[in-house]
Amino acid sequence: MEFSYLIEIRDSILVIKVSGKILSEEQTKLLDRELSEKVNEKLYNVIIDFANLEHINSVGIGFLIRCLTKARVHSGDLVICHVQGNVLKLFEIAKLNQILIIHPSLEDAINFLNK
Repeated sequence: MEFSYLIEIRDSILVIKVSGKILSEEQTKLLDRELSEKVNEKLYNVIIDFANLEHINSVGIGFLIRCLTKARVHSGDLVICHVQGNVLKLFEIAKLNQILIIHPSLEDAINFLNK
């Protein structure tokens, strides 16, 4: 499945729903630019929903770290939800589950950021 994403705003939180596989910088370039625009619009809390993500590699991990940095520079945060399967295994091996905030569902992630 080709990489795609959908951006929506819920409760002043930027929600990015990703699908497919994140394998190259080219795939994340437009999303990275749109994220920067939303941060400039003062949307500092970001949720990335992995419900339909099949695969992620080091490029995708780098993108997540950039997202985390952009959010935290403005006292916001990044939360990942619906991490499962091989992606979850990679997060555990790379210890990303100790760096990133991960919640099982989108609603849990929204509730966490609204506290």
